Amino acid sequence: YEILDYLWKFDKHREQVKKLTAYAEEHIDDAEAPLVLRFINLLMNDANFLLDEALSQMTRLKENQEAMDRGEWNS
Repeated sequence: YEILDYLWKFDKHREQVKKLTAYAEEHIDDAEAPLVLRFINLLMNDANFLLDEALSQMTRLKENQEAMDRGEWNS
C-alpha cells in the first residue's frame, strides 16, 4: 500500500502510527476493536478481495485463450 509507505517517511506520521499500535496492544481485548486494528482488518479484507478478483480474471482469461486456440473464438 503506497499511501502507508509515503506516510511512513514523515516522523510525525510514523510516531502517530506507533502510538496507535501501542494503544491497540493495550486495548486488544476491548469490546470495540481499536481504530488501527479495524483499519488493518479492512486492508486485509481489501487485499483478499483483490486477490480473489485477480485469480477469477486469470481463470476467465485462460478459458478465453483456450477457446481462441481451438478456433471457438469470434473475433
